[in-house]
Amino acid sequence: MEFELSVKESSIAEYYDANSLAVALKISRSMVYYLRDNDKIKCIRIGKAKSIFTKENVIEYLISEGYKIK
Repeated sequence: MEFELSVKESSIAEYYDANSLAVALKISRSMVYYLRDNDKIKCIRIGKAKSIFTKENVIEYLISEGYKIK
């Protein structure tokens, strides 16, 4: 039996910071930074210390990880 990874698009917020994205993806904040720094997930940089992740960025990342967006 194979499991399908899926996420409802309506459950994805329009914008995330690193903390809220970590909570939403159930990963650590340092993992969010790792994904960002290694170009696994795109973001908008605000200054040196702040990153904003858009809904489109999150969807692209989830699809690259094998999720289906419903």
